[in-house]
Amino acid sequence: MQECRADLTVWGNFEAAAATDSLDGSVDYCRILQTMRETAAEGEYVLLETLAYRIVRGVLRGCPVTRVRIRLRKSPAVLSGQLDFVEVTVEDVADTGDTAWILISSALVLMMTMPGLTLFYGGLVRAKNFLSVLVQVGAIAAAASRLGSVCGYTLAVGHVTTGWVGAGNAWMLIDLGNVRAGTAIPESAFAMFQLTFAAITPALMAGAWVDRARFGWVVAFCAAWSLLVYAPVAHWVWGGGWLATAMGTLDFAGGIVVHTTAGVSALVAAMLLGKRQGFPKTLMLPHSPSLTMAGAALLW
Repeated sequence: MQECRADLTVWGNFEAAAATDSLDGSVDYCRILQTMRETAAEGEYVLLETLAYRIVRGVLRGCPVTRVRIRLRKSPAVLSGQLDFVEVTVEDVADTGDTAWILISSALVLMMTMPGLTLFYGGLVRAKNFLSVLVQVGAIAAAASRLGSVCGYTLAVGHVTTGWVGAGNAWMLIDLGNVRAGTAIPESAFAMFQLTFAAITPALMAGAWVDRARFGWVVAFCAAWSLLVYAPVAHWVWGGGWLATAMGTLDFAGGIVVHTTAGVSALVAAMLLGKRQGFPKTLMLPHSPSLTMAGAALLW
């Protein structure tokens, strides 16, 4: 529960011009053009949820709400329509349905990573390299998600500053709001959902160097890639960066943030590593197409 004070002047059919101190310390102004419904004798008015979202963008910018209550103090000014003081109570309550779905979606993305990708790539390699693929994908996901919780999340979807990377307001996942701005879900659930994509995206590149890269190099490369490539691009599109604001770019399924970045980077990595030694003289057939199909089914 968050509270703030505001000066409110009311006239006509409760059309109002309001000014209040926003959460970032600045002063925002908003015209409230919504009919309020009187719900109690003491003069309590409940704004409809559509108005609550308008207040998020205006009077209480940066404070996600689903319901706003304005309680009027009893005074002779109420009769004349001039209200010298009102108390505004903001309830930032998450939607249970949206929260449940985002948790299910996070679990599905984790299933795509482990075991989806591990089975898909593992079945395509020779039997002697199957375990190394499993370990590499697992280590990549672990390293990327850990880096994401430390600094990747705030670089990707932190407060917008220059439009290139997010601000440092959520290092180590500190200062997470009860509800993520612009959504109706807890920011902790939103952060978990974002971290699952941060984990699976570098793991997609494992097929570019499978069979021919050292484990230490793989982990170090993917960790650096997560911070230098994935986090900035995620901010450009999903975090309100320059692609989203200047060009109106939308990416609902990760076609830009996930698949384009991983695909282009995997191609560059494969070109830098060069041709596979022994191929095509040595036959390198996949050892288990059935495992590949099982992984593809999980990914689908």
